[in-house]
Amino acid sequence: MGLLLRFGVAAAKAQQQNRLCVTQTCYTSAASCHLRLRNAGMGSTFSGGENSAVSRAIHMRIVPTPQQSFAAINWPAVIESIDDAVIAVDAEQRIMYWNHAAAVIYGWSSAEAIGRTIDELIPVLQYRDGSSPEAVLADVLRAGVWRGEVIQRRRDGAELWIDASVRVIFDDDDRPNGMVGINRDRTAQVRAEQSRSAADHKTAELLRRQVHRLGLLADLSHAFAATPADLQTTLALMVERVGAAIGDACVVRLLSADGTALLPSACAHIDPAANDLTRRIFYAASTSIDQGLSGIAARTGASFLRTHLDRAGFLSVARTSYELYYDYSPIHSVIVVPLQVERRVLGVLGVFRDKTPEPYASDDLMLVQEMADRAALALENTRLRAAEYQGAERLKHAMAQLDALFDSTPLGLAFIDAELRFLRVNRRMAELNGASPEAHIGRPLADVIPTYAPLVEPLYRRILAGEGVIENLEFHDAHAEPPRDWLTSYFPVSLAAGPIIGVGVVFVEITARRQAERAMHSTAAQLRALSHRMVEVQENERRHLARELHDEIGQTLTGLDIMLEMLARHHSAPIPETLDMARRYVRELSERVRRLSLDLRPSMLDDLGLNPTLRWLFDRFTSQTGIEVRFHQHGAERRFAPVIETAAYRIIQEALTNVARHAQINRVVVQLMTDRHDLQIQIEDEGIGFDLQTLQSDHYQSGLAGMRERVELLGGQIAIESAPQRGTLILVDLPMYPVTTTIPVGEQL
Repeated sequence: MGLLLRFGVAAAKAQQQNRLCVTQTCYTSAASCHLRLRNAGMGSTFSGGENSAVSRAIHMRIVPTPQQSFAAINWPAVIESIDDAVIAVDAEQRIMYWNHAAAVIYGWSSAEAIGRTIDELIPVLQYRDGSSPEAVLADVLRAGVWRGEVIQRRRDGAELWIDASVRVIFDDDDRPNGMVGINRDRTAQVRAEQSRSAADHKTAELLRRQVHRLGLLADLSHAFAATPADLQTTLALMVERVGAAIGDACVVRLLSADGTALLPSACAHIDPAANDLTRRIFYAASTSIDQGLSGIAARTGASFLRTHLDRAGFLSVARTSYELYYDYSPIHSVIVVPLQVERRVLGVLGVFRDKTPEPYASDDLMLVQEMADRAALALENTRLRAAEYQGAERLKHAMAQLDALFDSTPLGLAFIDAELRFLRVNRRMAELNGASPEAHIGRPLADVIPTYAPLVEPLYRRILAGEGVIENLEFHDAHAEPPRDWLTSYFPVSLAAGPIIGVGVVFVEITARRQAERAMHSTAAQLRALSHRMVEVQENERRHLARELHDEIGQTLTGLDIMLEMLARHHSAPIPETLDMARRYVRELSERVRRLSLDLRPSMLDDLGLNPTLRWLFDRFTSQTGIEVRFHQHGAERRFAPVIETAAYRIIQEALTNVARHAQINRVVVQLMTDRHDLQIQIEDEGIGFDLQTLQSDHYQSGLAGMRERVELLGGQIAIESAPQRGTLILVDLPMYPVTTTIPVGEQL
């Protein structure tokens, strides 16, 4: 690439027919050309001296060189085929030679270029190194050569970046007679370099912004990490740092507990006056979840960027109360992003600009969102730390209460590790073992309680082996004075779902309870014996009265009836009406005495046994009430102990009485069965039944209570099932005592 300069030296004007002839060798790579400029019309020649400066790049001779082998080369064709523009001018800067590459690069054909001045055709717009034309001219005159980069204009007006190389042409007298330039078009390369440079600059700018952003985020994260576990402090730091980093103001609204509103939580503005006004408006009211960009961000988790807002546009995304602020300082850009952790929205963070003239950009939105993510995480961590602190305080309080309960409870409590050593005991357990709580810690069972260790160690090993809980194991301390009774429980202790690490022990002293139970059992035995005695006395008294009525009064009445009949037979006159009436009274009284005797106690129960007596009872019951009794028995033909026969008879008698009075039925089923151990009685009717829970009849209650009492006194069992309109079923099991037994004693007492 070359630049042709105008020299202020005199030179013969070349005719337009002048042409450039290549007569000898051209060493392009060595920047050395042997050229001959011949004026076809004048026969003049421009040549450089053998030792001149031009000969270093282009050497012009009119005498053949020694390298005769190159004479046959078509040098004009070579020059025409190269990609660089080769241009030759005379001393007045008129173009004498213009190769094909020059025509391609500059857009002027050779015919259009020849004879025109170089400045007219391809003027220099700028020297790339900032040199002036005068300085370049001085360099060329001094050195005879110049090389550099210039910007020229193409024919169509486009700018070209040219790498120019110029050499001065001297005549035989070493006078400057013109110039030859070689110009290389570097426009595509320069533009590519500029594109790369622009891309590199953009990348560097992005990197700088990213580094700045990372620095802001790192500072914010560090600030959050250094903040105490206090929600309000975290919020204040959040709005202050975000507002200062992104400008101009930052506000935070947290979601209410019910999720219906955004509560004003913190705000900050970089301008103190604007900060006061912002705070007054911001804290005035909450925002509904259905209002503005904040509500949408909270509902959807989406982020929003709004720029170049006018009044209407601003009020469409903010509360109307912010109109006052807009009048004070118009807000032109707004960013609203959600504060969320794992897609769970905690609230929203908003920033706006009213002092900074530049609106927010998309990368500002990304920065704010990243800040919000860190802020949300810090907020969640603050809440978790606060909850953890509160939980720790509650746990500490609960542990203090548990320790107080552990030490003050009247129960003996201990924790034994897997090596059967005491890890912890309360005061009560320590008192039982006869040592202080501190004397237990770390010591094995055999050292603390050597007497009882062989008894309890197998239990502990069973628990440690995973056999489960051992509950309510009674322990009698016969070595104590007086002897004492304990109820003990043993249970495994493990951490979460891990292995068993020890055994928990609970001791409850039941000495007083056992003493009371023994006293109660003694009293109950005495009461049972007394009740048995009372029943026996009652039955004996009934037996005595029945016999007295039957034997004494019955016989007397019978004798009186005989005497009245004999008197009537020996009386010849008609029997007086009074005598006949007396005979009827005596017979009626005799029947009543007989019935009363049977009701008190049928003598056949003692003489014949239970089975015949029951059959007599059923026949008598049916004849008196009209209610049929279906009797089934298996093994009841034998005799039973008198107390059993009496109890069975009285229970069945009372049940039949209740059926006659309340069941409103015409049939009842009685079954009697025996085995080696029990006499089983079953009485069933399909009458109206009754509600056992709401039974009101005193007689009914007393009858059932009498049956229960008789059964329990004999150590038997009774079950009564009934419901309204569903009949009644009575089941009784009486133990089989020997026939000679009169009152159950011994084990029952």
